[in-house]
Amino acid sequence: NLLRLRTFKEIKSLIEGSVLTRGSKHKALKTFELLAEAESSAHGISSETVHFHEVGALDSIVDTVAVAVCLDYLGVNEVVVSALPMGRGLICGAAHGPLPCPAPATVQCLCAADLLTYATQSDGEFVTPTGASLVATLKTSVGDWPRRFRQERIGYGAGINQWRGRPNLLRIVLGTVEEDK
Repeated sequence: NLLRLRTFKEIKSLIEGSVLTRGSKHKALKTFELLAEAESSAHGISSETVHFHEVGALDSIVDTVAVAVCLDYLGVNEVVVSALPMGRGLICGAAHGPLPCPAPATVQCLCAADLLTYATQSDGEFVTPTGASLVATLKTSVGDWPRRFRQERIGYGAGINQWRGRPNLLRIVLGTVEEDK
């Protein structure tokens, strides 16, 4: 079942029992550990017994593991994260009913990682718990576009929501930061 609830313990077992490299497993597990801690804090239960709702769906597991595999495969050892846009309003359709935006798990993940955010003055969820946990666990620093940066590859991920006046895209740029001469 693609949408069934999974516990952190189940997801951890899936990843640990997989044929992924040690680096990919480590990155994926760190991400799910942070999500489990955020959910356990919100629900007042242990992280091992947390039931993931939307994040436990197969597509969210694949998204998280795919990011870990790509970073490991490409040999990425530095992830610089710029300030993240925060929407406002309500998130409707969540398993627990309407949630404030940003979602509690999103805020918890961002707090754990000392990431910068900015208000968009727009209704909607621009950073999901999955996205927040990924950048929180994989970032090595926070900052703007590097002063001297040699771009080598660009990748995009598109969301399904349509926002007025802004694209629903995640852009990742692979490259090398060069020292000032």
